[in-house]
Amino acid sequence: MSNLKLKQHLLMDYLSKVGYCANKRRSIEKCIELVLIKGSSSSITSYEDLFFQEAKEQGYTPEDYRFKSLRTNLGQLKNFDLYDKYPDGNYTGFIYTTNGFDNLNDYYKSLAIYHLENGTRNGKRKNTVRVEYLSAILFYKHFQDNGAEVLEKATSKMICSFFHDGVKQIRGVGYLGHIRALMKTLKLREPKVADYILNFLPKIPKAYKNLEFLSKDESDRIRKCLENPDNTLSLKERTIGWLLYFYGLRGSDITAMRFDNIDWRKDMITLIQSKTDYPLTLPLNAVTGNSLFDYITTERAESDIKTIFVPQKNPNAPYKKIAYIVQKIFRCAHVRDKGGSKGVRLFRHHFVTYLLSCGVECSVVSSLTGHISPESLKFYADADYEHLKECSLDISSYIVPSNLFDL
Repeated sequence: MSNLKLKQHLLMDYLSKVGYCANKRRSIEKCIELVLIKGSSSSITSYEDLFFQEAKEQGYTPEDYRFKSLRTNLGQLKNFDLYDKYPDGNYTGFIYTTNGFDNLNDYYKSLAIYHLENGTRNGKRKNTVRVEYLSAILFYKHFQDNGAEVLEKATSKMICSFFHDGVKQIRGVGYLGHIRALMKTLKLREPKVADYILNFLPKIPKAYKNLEFLSKDESDRIRKCLENPDNTLSLKERTIGWLLYFYGLRGSDITAMRFDNIDWRKDMITLIQSKTDYPLTLPLNAVTGNSLFDYITTERAESDIKTIFVPQKNPNAPYKKIAYIVQKIFRCAHVRDKGGSKGVRLFRHHFVTYLLSCGVECSVVSSLTGHISPESLKFYADADYEHLKECSLDISSYIVPSNLFDL
């Protein structure tokens, strides 16, 4: 407490200097008061003790926004007080929640870590291996809970029950792919055990759903909304809307877009896609370019971060709220007010299906979307209803009962 009393003004000065909003500064001030007032209690020996006591007294639940806000603010205060770390928008690690790894025995822990360290040997991206590692934790915990302390004791029933509980399927083809990748890596260490597991993995067929996309009316209304300067969209929201509408960019690529990705002289956007690490070059049209310029010069908060889009309230933190912007655009455009998909991917699906419906060559569409394989477009082609109609068969020469289409 004595250290925090002496140094609290440094923290508040920093928050003001780097542009944290008034609400955030007040939240930190309240947490400082909380520490200085209740920290003298004999029952409080750490920031963690204080957090759990306050959450219990106030009735906060883990799903409650106030629970998460208190955890974030006290975590930042702890890092400042004990380690001289100022808030930077990154996760503090305060009140760490385990992903299940700590519950594994030493044998299964070693297998999970082995995949994390060796899964990238075949050129896989680290994020992909990380997802497989998390699946491995669940897979190995399933065996452990069923009495198999090592993989050699896993039965075929245990393997199948990870995917099917006897009544319904509980995990699908995605998990199946992760476990297969896991076993292929394990072959380098324990080939017999890995082959044994692979032999008993169930066959789960892939299920494909038609991709949702914007209708012409919905597309027109969204465009009119983005063109309307009198609605409630900010420059940042409007600019992100144009990037989604004209280019179908992934949300992760928009949030990661840097100043050096824009070539103003050549009117080009060049970036490395976050999902595939594949380079993408796009022409910068006037509408998007002007909107970008207006946002950067008049609305963007001062920040040390090199990405173009930053939070207004906390400009030194990475920006990740694309989904909220998409929902706001849909509300302003009065599109799908009664429900339906409103995600970021909808713009990407619309961008591809629109180009295909206009007869644009698949190779050109792939170059604009950054797809490495042309096969990636076949799912979009299933939504091109206008051209699919040309492939329909005439059934006029067949006898069809009059009530068939009443079903």
